[in-house]
Amino acid sequence: MVTLGQSPEAAHIRSAQLSVYEVQVQEYMRTFQIPKDYQDRILETQQDAEAENVNNETQRGKLERQLGRINDLYELGDNTRAEYLAKRDAILTQIESLKPRSRESHHLDRSA
Repeated sequence: MVTLGQSPEAAHIRSAQLSVYEVQVQEYMRTFQIPKDYQDRILETQQDAEAENVNNETQRGKLERQLGRINDLYELGDNTRAEYLAKRDAILTQIESLKPRSRESHHLDRSA
């Protein structure tokens, strides 16, 4: 395809460069092989991720309960406002650092 201001020779050179890539892709596709254990590997990876999510949810629950307890201590006057805020911010940082639950896991099970 010749564009405005482009010589037919330049279009031919571009076309020739694309054919080199086409040959490379064809060669790659000819030798490409999906590992025989790909399904098992995908499922294992997903199971590991789900186990990590369970651990994160357990940890998140503990941290949320801890937030409630430090709030109680502050309300009772056992902690100063500064102590409460410092502890609260530290716990919230820990909660935020936990990886969120994957919402795509059911797609992997079906596609594997």
